Amino acid sequence: MRKLTAMMNRNRWKSRGSVVVIFAAALVVIMGLAALAIDLGAIYSAQAQLQAGADSAALAAIADLDTAPSVATQFAGLNSVMNKPITLAGSDVLTGQFDFNTGEFTAGATPSNAVRITARRTGDSPDGPLPLFFARAIGHNSVDLQAQSTAAVDSRVNGVNPAGEDGQYPLIPFTVKKEDVGHMEDLDGNNLDQIDFDIDTESGTVIVNERVDARFQVLGSQITYGAGGPEVSVYPSVSINGGSSYQAMNNGNDVDGGENMYLTDVADPSEIVVKARARYKKGSTTYFDSTRYSNVGDAHVVVLRRGDIAPNYAAFADQDPLNSMIEPYLGPGRVVNIGINDVLFLFEFNPQLDVAAADFQDLVVVCTFTRVQVGGEAPDYSQTKFVANEGATVTFFPCDSTSGNWGTVSLDAISNSTAVLCSYIENGYDKSFVIPTNPGYMYVNGDPGLSNGLEGSMQTRIGDTVLLLVYDQVSGQGENTYYRVPYLVAVELTAMDLNGALEDRFIRGVIRSITTSNLITTPGAPLYTALGRNRMAQ
Repeated sequence: MRKLTAMMNRNRWKSRGSVVVIFAAALVVIMGLAALAIDLGAIYSAQAQLQAGADSAALAAIADLDTAPSVATQFAGLNSVMNKPITLAGSDVLTGQFDFNTGEFTAGATPSNAVRITARRTGDSPDGPLPLFFARAIGHNSVDLQAQSTAAVDSRVNGVNPAGEDGQYPLIPFTVKKEDVGHMEDLDGNNLDQIDFDIDTESGTVIVNERVDARFQVLGSQITYGAGGPEVSVYPSVSINGGSSYQAMNNGNDVDGGENMYLTDVADPSEIVVKARARYKKGSTTYFDSTRYSNVGDAHVVVLRRGDIAPNYAAFADQDPLNSMIEPYLGPGRVVNIGINDVLFLFEFNPQLDVAAADFQDLVVVCTFTRVQVGGEAPDYSQTKFVANEGATVTFFPCDSTSGNWGTVSLDAISNSTAVLCSYIENGYDKSFVIPTNPGYMYVNGDPGLSNGLEGSMQTRIGDTVLLLVYDQVSGQGENTYYRVPYLVAVELTAMDLNGALEDRFIRGVIRSITTSNLITTPGAPLYTALGRNRMAQ
């Protein structure tokens, strides 16, 4: 019995020794797992910090791609990985094109609409790899990490939300004709709105090779009989048959600027000629009488189209210079920035062209051609791009639409009163305005009348950039006018006058390119060159 007890005591001590060995081994494993967990936690935390830094840098850089490298570097540095600010190498900031339909980013492609940021903690990065702690015990001193973020301008625009608290870029209740602010292209860059017409700049001959509507607008006219002398009257007229017959502008009266004439359904082919007669008569005595034609190539009429270089003439005596009449239509280097379907005519009546009096602002006329509306289905707007005439000046009110309607619209389903229109002008439309991607347009009811009650509200907006509806077809008249609206456009309001006679009223602005968070972007919407919303793409 004593022997059995002693044997049992010896076995008990052996078991206790085994437990100590097992516990020691388990403790090593537990401590290793804890160390691994700590390092893995550090890795996950560092990865999240890298991603946050890349996202921040990308969103900041997309605001201005010209300064993307410096801005991205600055904003990345405001983020830290394990208390060390993120440093970007030059190759970590790439600009290029992002295709929202395919999800592909092409570095270096132009025109750029995206920036890709790679934030790194690697052996070849400025900040080096991420150091580890307990994993060093098993031979792992560091680990390579990187995070990538792509921000892009989403230009698939089909609507706008109410303006934010800062009131920027509100939608106001006006519409403008598509041809007055831009044109439509297919996704291969082919112009779908280009009117087929030819200009011989030597002779001034303008031939239109398809059916069009034509608008002729007098931008200005100043001519005196001698320096500081009495005003000479100018009487323009237009021919659509090469000069066989003419139709007088302004009912045959003198013009001084702002007068319009509309010719509808001009047959093709047609030769467009602008004729102008300048005459000064006192009593029964005629002191000056001269007639000039735009198509005879006698150098007294300059005919220009988009992309030409405009002449620069000094003002004569106390008259306004040519620049004051055409400045809204000039780009850098005096490049003519009228619409693609516009023609500019500059007239000079002085017999001698090498004298100070030859200033080519005796009569300035711009002609705009518009393709005649025909029946049939609307274009597939999802396969189009709206190319705005950025920097060009547009007079959008009163617009050339229908009888009894001049371009104000009811953004609500019901007709809006003047008070409601004023509220939408001052505060912006207070609801989301969405153009459905199928069919790609919507019909908006015109608001009749031309109320000078809008003037006070519009004055508060001078200098602001607002959004307008763009229409490509119009039907009906008065309160039954309906505009087909597929696009939007941003315009900086610069001048207005809603008092006096109809021909003297106007609202004018400059077409701008904007990106703003209150734009609505949707797959299947048309692309824009001058509107977009900055957003994370990948």
